[in-house]
Amino acid sequence: MGRASGRVHKAARSWPISELCKAGDIQLIKGRPDQEINSVTSIIAAVSGALVLITHKKYIAEIKAVSGLVCLTSAELAEELQKELIEPVILVASRPRAAFGRVLALMFAPSSHVGGISDLADIHPDAKIDPTARVDAFAVIGADCIIGAGCQIGAHTVLAENVSLGAHCQIGAHNVLSNLHCGEGVKTDAHCVIGKRGFGFDGQGADLQILPHLGQVVIGKGCDIGAGVTIDRGALDDTIIGDYVMIDNQCHIAHNVVIADNVIILGQAGIAGSVAIGKNSIIGGQVGIGDHIHIGDNVVIASKSGVTKDIEKAGSYAGFPAMPAREFWVQMASARRKTTSSKS
Repeated sequence: MGRASGRVHKAARSWPISELCKAGDIQLIKGRPDQEINSVTSIIAAVSGALVLITHKKYIAEIKAVSGLVCLTSAELAEELQKELIEPVILVASRPRAAFGRVLALMFAPSSHVGGISDLADIHPDAKIDPTARVDAFAVIGADCIIGAGCQIGAHTVLAENVSLGAHCQIGAHNVLSNLHCGEGVKTDAHCVIGKRGFGFDGQGADLQILPHLGQVVIGKGCDIGAGVTIDRGALDDTIIGDYVMIDNQCHIAHNVVIADNVIILGQAGIAGSVAIGKNSIIGGQVGIGDHIHIGDNVVIASKSGVTKDIEKAGSYAGFPAMPAREFWVQMASARRKTTSSKS
């Protein structure tokens, strides 16, 4: 299978390199600050005059034949790029990917936000909506809902009841939100369900007793929540998501979970009830965490791991049950050697 075909992305206008450097905290190493650019590409589609991000030495050979590239890179690669490329412009940042993100956000900023409520939206008379907020067609805003300044509510989204959104939240299409308090700048993609009843019950079959949930979901500022994420409300206390938490697509967070600031959760992770996750931790894709587990600060859990007991010490963990990653990989290597030996 070949590599994907590349694309050249053109901005609505040209930007002086000096302005992009200022926005991205970038240093111009080689080139003219007044040179203007209006296009961005990947390495696959690199063309003269376009901005390209280069973070790995191995990709330099793929662009050697292209003259006049505007290369955003690290200090470690800058000298080699000057030697290998034809008349390049060299931009250097301490964190090239972050700087690249800031530049793209400037060059390809969405059209100016315009407030207003669609005539096709259904708004409860008790709802409070800031005049600068936007509510798209077929959205439903229920009782006891507060929508802050500059918020955007996507089409067909339902704020069922008791939802408070801080300023500049962006709620995607087809969300169902209830019993939710959000800080400012929270973003959700399409088809999220936040604030529904958790999976709390006693018994089974005809003896089943569902436990009503009375808590809320509380989400801090600056969180980014992907498509198809489900976050359950607390049973009696609240489910709490800290500031600047990133949650990838198709994740489930159960009732009474507490997630500290700056946590990253990758796709399809499942977090059972009453789990606590410390700050700056990273939960890999398809990780499963059992109920009432405590995970400390600065913990990294590898994809497809299963966490069955508390992890207090910072570091990397892998496997099922999850253990220190080095120990897990040693065990795996030993098992492979035994398998190979038995077949020979």
